Formats: sequence, structure tokens, C-alpha cells
Amino acid sequence: MNHQPLRSPCLKDRPARRQSEGVLVELRRCTHAAHVRINQHPFLTGLTKPAYPLDRYMRLLATYFHLYTAIESQIDAFLAHTELSFAYGERRKLAWLVNDLKHFGIDPGSPD
Repeated sequence: MNHQPLRSPCLKDRPARRQSEGVLVELRRCTHAAHVRINQHPFLTGLTKPAYPLDRYMRLLATYFHLYTAIESQIDAFLAHTELSFAYGERRKLAWLVNDLKHFGIDPGSPD
């Protein structure tokens, strides 16, 4: 099977050397609009406020678990097939989410 390198549309026209120098800056630039949109989602409204409902927070953790399972596997696949030198390890969220879910006794595979 022939694996084609995965390329970000934002980074595709940049030489590999320049890509690796500014990948974090480029990722922030390329994803800014999506971050703004998701932060305005009603499910996240009030997340940083003390009155945010605990049951909603626990559902959010489970949702993020599934989201980051998909995202981090795609990031791993991208980094495995690119010339970019980017240390993603410190940015991983999945292990934190697993720990938080365990704390609350939540099985993210459960339909509940």
C-alpha cells in the first residue's frame, strides 16, 4: 500500500525548512477561525464560570475524549508522513481526559 504524505492546506505551499520553523505559528493562524467558532458553541457557554453544571462538564469531557481520540490519531498520522519537525507530545490532551473521566467514574464507551 502506498501512503501519500498528509499535508495541511495551510502549509502545503511552503518549503519544508520554512514549514518546520514556523509550524506552531501557522497552525494557530490556520485554526484560529475554527477555535473562535467552537468557543462560541452553546455547550461551552459558561465553562469557565463556577456555576457551570457538573453534569454538563462530565458530558463535555466524554465528548472531548472522542474528539481528541480522532484528532490525535490524525496528528500522529500526519507527523509520521511529513518532514516537519514538530514536538506534539506536550500538547496531547487524551491522557488528561482519560484521567478526568476515571476520576468521575465515566466510561466514554458507554452510551450513557
